[in-house]
Amino acid sequence: LIKIKFESDSREMEITLVGKNDSNLKPGWISCDSPLGQALLNQPLGAKVSVNDQLVTILDIGIGDI
Repeated sequence: LIKIKFESDSREMEITLVGKNDSNLKPGWISCDSPLGQALLNQPLGAKVSVNDQLVTILDIGIGDI
């Protein structure tokens, strides 16, 4: 489970990174192969990453329910 914030509008979102075949199973599940998933992989808490020209900050990292 990763909590992120889009810096452009301060919108926060909780997502779970999953394999590409599982991403459509539940809302909030994002494929680790997607642009957002690729940008978040191996990033530490507090990191700021660019996704489709948007700056995203990682607010929390945890273990989600799968």
